[in-house]
Amino acid sequence: MKKIMRAVCLFMAFAAALFCAACGGGDYGTLTIADIENLEVGKTAAIEPVFSKEEFTEEITYSFTGDAIAIEDGTVTALEGGATVRVTATTEHHETTFKVTTAEEKVYGTFTVEDVIGLPAGSSADLQIEFTPAGTEEKISYQYSGSDIIIGDGRVTAINPNKTVEVTAKTEHYQTTFTVTTVSSVLAVHDVTAWVGYPASELPASSFGADEAYEWSGENDAIAVFDAEKRTVTAVAPGSFTLRAESSEHIEIYNITVKAVVKSGNKWDMSVNEVGIPLATSFSEQATEQVTQKWNSNGGNEETTLFIGDSFFDQRHFWTDFDTVYAGKNAICSGLSSSTTYDWEQLAKTHLKGLSPKNIVMHIGTNNFYDDGDSVEDATDGLQRLFTVLHAELPDTKIYYFAITQRTDTKYSAQVRETNDAMQEWCDARGWIEFLDTENSFSANDLRDGVHPTLEAYSAFTEALQRAGIEISDK
Repeated sequence: MKKIMRAVCLFMAFAAALFCAACGGGDYGTLTIADIENLEVGKTAAIEPVFSKEEFTEEITYSFTGDAIAIEDGTVTALEGGATVRVTATTEHHETTFKVTTAEEKVYGTFTVEDVIGLPAGSSADLQIEFTPAGTEEKISYQYSGSDIIIGDGRVTAINPNKTVEVTAKTEHYQTTFTVTTVSSVLAVHDVTAWVGYPASELPASSFGADEAYEWSGENDAIAVFDAEKRTVTAVAPGSFTLRAESSEHIEIYNITVKAVVKSGNKWDMSVNEVGIPLATSFSEQATEQVTQKWNSNGGNEETTLFIGDSFFDQRHFWTDFDTVYAGKNAICSGLSSSTTYDWEQLAKTHLKGLSPKNIVMHIGTNNFYDDGDSVEDATDGLQRLFTVLHAELPDTKIYYFAITQRTDTKYSAQVRETNDAMQEWCDARGWIEFLDTENSFSANDLRDGVHPTLEAYSAFTEALQRAGIEISDK
C-alpha cells in the first residue's frame, strides 16, 4: 500500500510540474535594451535588444507616449529635440523599459556663398562664404558640371574664359547655389588719373598682340571722354569708372579716376614760401632769369638738353660746376631752389611754353614733402600732373625724371620710397618719360648738408643718364 501511495505522489508531482510549464511559469530569461542617448533630430539609431536566453527570442512591440520619437522596424528616429521618452518593450513572455533622450535641437541659420563674377582664366579667388549665426560652420562640398572651373580649399580657379558655371554648395544641414563667371585672362591692370581742366591723360601702351583684335567697354562720358584711337581720357567731372579692352582670350583693365584740383594755399603761390612769407624773388621772376634768359643767351634750340627742377639742379648754389661737366655740350641748367611740382606745373605753361628742347632732365618732389608736407597721394598726383602738362606743352621732348633723393632726415623716407615706386610704374608705362632710380645713390658722406650732393657725388646723376642712353648734343 505504501508503494502505491508513493507512486501516486510522484505522479501528481510530475503532473503539477507539467501543468506549471503549460501555464507559463517557466524560466524564459530576461530582455534588456540599453538606453539611447543624445539622438539628434532627424537621425536614427538601431534598438539593440538582448535576450538572456536566445532560444526564447520573441517579437517585440514598443509603446511610449508623445511625438518626440518614432519607432519602426527596430529603429528609433528623433523627431523633437530636448526630450526624454521612456519606452516599454514587450514580448509574449518579457517586458522591459529603456530611455531615449533626444539632443537639444541645434539652431541652423543661413549659409551663403557669394557669386564670383568676371574671374580671369588662369586666376583664382577666395570664395566668400558666410554661415549665420556664427558657430554653425560645417564642411562644404561643391557640385558643378564641366571642367571650366576648379574648386578646392575654399578657392575657385577659372580654367576656360567666357563661361558661366552654376555651383551647388552642400553641408550636412545646408544647401545653397552660386554662380561663377569667367572672362579672358588679364594681361594688365592699370590705374589712370585725369584731372578736370588738364590735358588728356594717356593710357599705358597696350599689351595685346600686334594682330590681336579687341573691343572697349565701360566708357563713362559724364566723368571722362575716352578716345580709343589716341588712347586718352579727358576729365569732365570727378568720379571713377573702369575701362576694359577685351579680345577673345585676353583682357586689359584701366581703373580711371578723375579728380578736381583746387589751386589755393601757399603751395600754389609762387611769391611766398611754405609758411606764407614773401620770397625775395618769386619763382616766376627766378624762372625768367634762369630759364628764359639762359635759353636765349645760350642759343637754346631743338637740340638742347634742359635740366630743371629743384635745388639739386640749381647751378647758382649747388651744381656749380655744371658748365665744366657738360663743356662743349648743348645743355642748360635752370633749376630753382625750394621749388615744387606746384611751381613747375605753372611755369610749364609760361616759361617753358614755346620752347623745344630735345630732352628735359628733372629732379623734383623732395620739397613737396619736406616743405609742403604733402601726402604720398598729393605728391604722386602733383608729379603726374606736372609731367602730363609738360608732355602736352612739349610733345616732342623726351623727359628724364630722377627719383626723389633720400635725405639724412628720415621723417619722410617711407613716403619718398612709396612715391618713387609709384612714379617708376607710371613712367615705365609711357614711352616719352624715363624714370632714373637714384633714390639711394648717395651716402651720408655724399650729401654736403644732409640734402644736396657734393660736386663729386653729382656723377651719380650723370652716369645714370649715360646708362639710360640719353643723347646730349654738342654745341
